[in-house]
Amino acid sequence: MQTKVIFKIINRTPVWIYETIEMLTFFLISFLFKNKYKDCWLVSDTGEAANDNGFAFFKYICKEKPEINVFFVISKKSNDYKKVALHGNTVEFMGFSHKIAFILS
Repeated sequence: MQTKVIFKIINRTPVWIYETIEMLTFFLISFLFKNKYKDCWLVSDTGEAANDNGFAFFKYICKEKPEINVFFVISKKSNDYKKVALHGNTVEFMGFSHKIAFILS
């Protein structure tokens, strides 16, 4: 009987508590990565390849506008990863840094 009461109390935790925890977590993380991803541009083709307009645009920005903080989003398992890394900054597709950069950009 007692375990049922405790279970009901836990399941009735207000949603705003979880939302507050999530916002505080983001706030703390944003301070840690604030300088790295400040005003950054995220460029991508498909996340798995770099053989389309996104890669051409990334190369152009890296060469002609070095003052722009640009990152190419690509999987590290991709065959094109090394090719992209030669030109500039990369971010792992759907990785932690991709999510943080997406939120802060």
